[in-house]
Amino acid sequence: MSEQSSDQPTYAEELLDVLARAGEQDVLSYGTRVISGTEAGRTVLRLANALLTNGVRRGDGVAVLAVNSPEAVLLSIAVHLAGCRMVFVRTDRGFAEQAAFIGHAQVTALVGAQALAGRTAELVAALGIARAFCLGPAEQAADLLELAAGCEPVRPAEQARRAEVVTLLYTGGTTGRPKLVAQRHAYYQALVAGSARQLLADSDRPRLLLPMSVTHTSGHLGAMAGLTAGGTVVLTDGFDAATVIDVLRHRRITGLLVTPPMLNEILDHPDCPPEGFPHLKRLYYTGSAAAPARLRQAMDRLGPVLHQIYGTTEAPGITALLPAEHDEARPDLLRSCGRPGPGMEVELRDSDGAAVPAGAIGELHVRGGVVMSEYWGTPRPHALPCATGGWAPVTWPGRTMRATSTWWTVPTT
Repeated sequence: MSEQSSDQPTYAEELLDVLARAGEQDVLSYGTRVISGTEAGRTVLRLANALLTNGVRRGDGVAVLAVNSPEAVLLSIAVHLAGCRMVFVRTDRGFAEQAAFIGHAQVTALVGAQALAGRTAELVAALGIARAFCLGPAEQAADLLELAAGCEPVRPAEQARRAEVVTLLYTGGTTGRPKLVAQRHAYYQALVAGSARQLLADSDRPRLLLPMSVTHTSGHLGAMAGLTAGGTVVLTDGFDAATVIDVLRHRRITGLLVTPPMLNEILDHPDCPPEGFPHLKRLYYTGSAAAPARLRQAMDRLGPVLHQIYGTTEAPGITALLPAEHDEARPDLLRSCGRPGPGMEVELRDSDGAAVPAGAIGELHVRGGVVMSEYWGTPRPHALPCATGGWAPVTWPGRTMRATSTWWTVPTT
């Protein structure tokens, strides 16, 4: 990567400009709280400066153990803006697994949600982490929000660079041991900007509902895309079908991001209206294969809004099946994960690395801007070589892929 490209603004800096243009329009909504673009931008700046003036240095790893809240979303931008490496810690894992994960990630600071202050203190003590913060007052750690309130909303003096590793994401370990997926600013430039364009294609000011954790890959990237699109990101406390239906009905939601099991719960809930939701333009589903019968039910109930996203933590935007391609006249497509998106190259290969012909079984290989940089802490020969334009092996969890002449499909058996 050239020095010139490294000196270009990062997505975080560009996102600050988007928030400034939003002004007093709401960009984050959580329960009865609404956060304007102006307030969100100032909060990001203050959080970044609070970290940098309280012992966190550029290049440090900052672990985040948080539940859904506007502050959790804005903190992730602030960590990136400060030139630090963000490490999302799964809240649904036990202490031993969390501690092993944080230790491997080599962090110098841990930021916990106020509700998780006790676990934050336990991890800090066990791992000897130098600095601990909470998103709110707590006896166990400094209140990062209070520290931020005392900082000026100005951009840090030193600019973050695109070449830096800025996020470590936790893999599920479906096909092996859990790993740390490293992503750089260029990944956000490619994925978040592309996702924002999709949202804007449906609405001038999209309202994206996220009922999943914003510290997991899909929720985090969805929040960044919704903000980049100049829209409003609506958060809930985890997934509850009745709550999602109520928000869809009354909050003029244009976009919804769910997993197939979440979609099934929505369809099966007695409050799900047979006429669908008039403002909903795009329902994104991802995370696993969906049963064609349930997709047909969703199409009948919700209309032409389904948009499948296929990917992994290593490469979250490999292929897509667009609303117009959810075609009951083409039942084979409902068993498909779509076609490669812009800038993505996809190829199926056999165990020897040779491309397989149409109709054969093989391992999916992808190349493009949203493929991960490397596995953190893994010797280079075993890391994915996407940074040099190489191919990265990526497989639907637990499944092989079958190539046809046009579509890349996932067998259901």
